[in-house]
Amino acid sequence: ETLKQYDTTGVEPTATVLGQVNVFRPDRVRPSLSVDRAVDNAPESADGFFVVPKIIEDRQPL
Repeated sequence: ETLKQYDTTGVEPTATVLGQVNVFRPDRVRPSLSVDRAVDNAPESADGFFVVPKIIEDRQPL
């Protein structure tokens, strides 16, 4: 509602006021944990994956 009181004709839409666009760093390959080591302390795992409780229900068709 506040913007409706201003003439924004010709003003490009924006998502940020800082002017930064896709600030990325270069990828660097570094050693990391093995799958086995990563899931060692998991409360539950299966086939190298973490097992977590389901939190999203199945969608019903519209």
